[in-house]
Amino acid sequence: VAMEKCGLIDQSPRHMNFDIPDAKLIVSGKPDASILMQRVSTRDNGKMPQLATNVVDRAAVKMLREWIISLSSQKNEGGN
Repeated sequence: VAMEKCGLIDQSPRHMNFDIPDAKLIVSGKPDASILMQRVSTRDNGKMPQLATNVVDRAAVKMLREWIISLSSQKNEGGN
């Protein structure tokens, strides 16, 4: 499935925006502006996953951060 068809990139959140101005689920190349990044990085309100966890998965956060950063170069190269 092409990335643009997933409904994640540059899409506004339906719920919390974590006080991020003009919040988007994923902002290519900008993990700190991405709601998904905020959700996996916290155990507070809005956390992801929502159940059965009380510890942030640091390896997953690192991987997700690197992936979001890589989206910027893919976009510049015309990739999906």
